Amino acid sequence: MGQVAIDNPYKIESYGLSWEEIRKHTNNLVSHYPKNYKLAYFNDYYQKVILLIKSEYDFTNGGNPNVLIISKIDNTEEESLVSLELKGYYGDIASKEDFVKGWSSLYKISCYLKLFEAQ
Repeated sequence: MGQVAIDNPYKIESYGLSWEEIRKHTNNLVSHYPKNYKLAYFNDYYQKVILLIKSEYDFTNGGNPNVLIISKIDNTEEESLVSLELKGYYGDIASKEDFVKGWSSLYKISCYLKLFEAQ
């Protein structure tokens, strides 16, 4: 009975950016790194973005991308409280190795958005 339940990497961040700025910067990330990030879905009315994330390791081994869901969870105009959740391509993350890779991807996106907050 050595099974361990692994949760999806999940984070709630507060940014001094509007939703439009967050969308602009995620689009910028996708356009600058098209081999690592692909825009799967966006809806500005519901303030949600879904990105497919592939690491260079996954490309060489033909692995499936992770799915990052970015959702604004407050109703302010100038700042954003954002939920970031990373899932596996076929559902929830089920291994420690995938969790570590997912957390690393989530951390990179979070730090990327924090860069624009200081401007």
